[in-house]
Amino acid sequence: MRVAGFAVLGFMALACPVQATTINFDDGVATNTIGAFYSPFGVTFSGATWQSNLGLAGFSGALGLGSTNVNAYKYGSGTPVIATFSTAVNIASIVVIDLGENGFTLNAYDAPTGGNLVSTTTQFGIGLGNNNFQTLSVSAASIFRLEMFQAQDIGIDGVIVENFQFAPEPGTLAVLAAGMAGLGALRRRRKAA
Repeated sequence: MRVAGFAVLGFMALACPVQATTINFDDGVATNTIGAFYSPFGVTFSGATWQSNLGLAGFSGALGLGSTNVNAYKYGSGTPVIATFSTAVNIASIVVIDLGENGFTLNAYDAPTGGNLVSTTTQFGIGLGNNNFQTLSVSAASIFRLEMFQAQDIGIDGVIVENFQFAPEPGTLAVLAAGMAGLGALRRRRKAA
């Protein structure tokens, strides 16, 4: 009977909508490196710092995601900000503040290092992008890493990122449910023996 109960729980988990995680970066200290700070949420960052949003339009708080470059508001293609997920996600999005002529690219890969490019998006603004904020998103099966950078390097145009969202793949829940059902079956066998 317990195995059937675990199976029902597994099917319910598959039927329930997957809850997205949102990180707004307001819980850090300006200019500090982010690193594994958000690992309890299933993501670590490299090349990333908390930065002041400078009071720009589109922000929900005082801080955002900046780069570790000399100018934290310039995301170079050679030194992207990288988000690595502990389990596969199938959708991720960010809000890019002050999106201007340098644009912004979000690349998704199917491995924590290397791997295949499975989704990409690039958007551009005009001039320095004053008061222009846009949401960029990618979706694909088995996203394990995101690389974020400005698409080109013209003049002083910089950006800052906020409201990083991602959702685990529904298949991740199915694996968890199957594992729970297997443990229930094993427990039942041991009791019967």
